[in-house]
Amino acid sequence: MALSADDISFLHYKAPITRQSLKATRNMASCNPSILESLSLSLLSFLFFTLLLASLNFYALNSISTGTVDQADALLKWKATLNNQSQSVLHSWTLLHRNATNSSLRSHPWCSWIGIACDQRGIITDINLPSMGLQGMVNNFPIPSFPALTTLNLTNNKFLGTVPSNIANLSVINYLDLSMNQFSGLIPYEICLLTSLKILFLDQNNFNGSIPNRMGRLKDLTILALYSNNLSGFIPESLGTIPQEIGNLKKLNSLSLESNNLVGVHGQNGTRSQLRFLICASMIQLHGEFSTWGQCQNLQALRMAGNNITGKIPLELGMLTQLHFLDLSSNHLYGDIPKEFGELTSLLNLSLSGNQLSGSLPLEVGRLSSLTNLDLSSNSLSGKIPKET
Repeated sequence: MALSADDISFLHYKAPITRQSLKATRNMASCNPSILESLSLSLLSFLFFTLLLASLNFYALNSISTGTVDQADALLKWKATLNNQSQSVLHSWTLLHRNATNSSLRSHPWCSWIGIACDQRGIITDINLPSMGLQGMVNNFPIPSFPALTTLNLTNNKFLGTVPSNIANLSVINYLDLSMNQFSGLIPYEICLLTSLKILFLDQNNFNGSIPNRMGRLKDLTILALYSNNLSGFIPESLGTIPQEIGNLKKLNSLSLESNNLVGVHGQNGTRSQLRFLICASMIQLHGEFSTWGQCQNLQALRMAGNNITGKIPLELGMLTQLHFLDLSSNHLYGDIPKEFGELTSLLNLSLSGNQLSGSLPLEVGRLSSLTNLDLSSNSLSGKIPKET
């Protein structure tokens, strides 16, 4: 408990002492000795209480100061494990001499380091080091030293190694970006314990193995990017058949799984979803008939090329009026192109190549005035492309 300015001014207040007041006090004490004893006890109690408050305040401040200095020391030790070029990039990471003139820098110098942000107490809350050419082992990063970290961004560097299991210590983190590095090994199960996560980028690394089964516990997740790794196995049930609720991730608006070796079952019933971008193409072997997607009306991009999806293109795709990008190429779709596609007036890119589609293009396709790219090659279509109407 800290003393306020009024408390401090009260403690420093000295009442004026006059002969009259001294005489009055002596007279009172001589008339009634118990008054003097009572005054002494009251004064002692007041002094004791004041000292207690001051000591508690000192202890709290000292604890915070010690904790924040420990965080700075941990970062400096991690910096020392990086190569020389990386250390020169982080040149601002140094503790100023105690005689520094600026009081705020003297107390919390790490808060002005490149890529570091703190709260008002000097506790580190954000570490942002994107695209800085840093090189080192990720398992040297002092994760347990930052329990208040809400953002960790190490994208587009040259970090190596496996993500350590102690990542679970980042219990309040909501933004984690480890993309575009050289991380390898399994995606740690402990990442599923970070239930405050809203954005998770693990793409463009060398992660292998399967997606952790309990990824669906991250119910606040809005963006999940796992593309361009060496992941294999089945898409976890907690992520759901696609798009069946995308498991438990009902706030998810962007899911990217392409360029892996994953296997999944294409769901039979579309459900309400916040999804705006769904990218599940190239080396993801989705199979099954195409789902009904009519309730996923927030979708702006749907790319499911290069899978084993069969059946006819569902008419309900025509309800996705916010779509800008639709790529269903290199699957096993057959039948006609639905006339309902004429409702996709925001569509910029439509690719249906490499399927077994037949018949002629519906006249309604001529309504797609925003279309800039149309690829219908390697099908059994006939007739002319309708003119814009």
